Amino acid sequence: MFLEENMKTVTINGKNYNLEFSFAAADESNLIQSMFKIVSGAYLFNGEKGASVATVMLNGTAEMVGDLPKVCKQAFFAGLKEHHENITFDEAVELMKS
Repeated sequence: MFLEENMKTVTINGKNYNLEFSFAAADESNLIQSMFKIVSGAYLFNGEKGASVATVMLNGTAEMVGDLPKVCKQAFFAGLKEHHENITFDEAVELMKS
């Protein structure tokens, strides 16, 4: 059982939403892969063979920064899934816009 300290409650339009990254969030494999690439630095070395280190790092950084909005949406949705089972990805995105 996860402790309440692992949750974050956000209030959107007067309604509380609990974000928790546990079992339901772990089902989001695309999010897990993206987060691993960010944390491990894999984005920085995901380049063309034969390209200079500087080119590979710049292209990898640009790709990572470009993916951040998508990763944030995926993470918000994944965090909501544990306590808001019927929420859809599109609904989560609309909540983020509120």
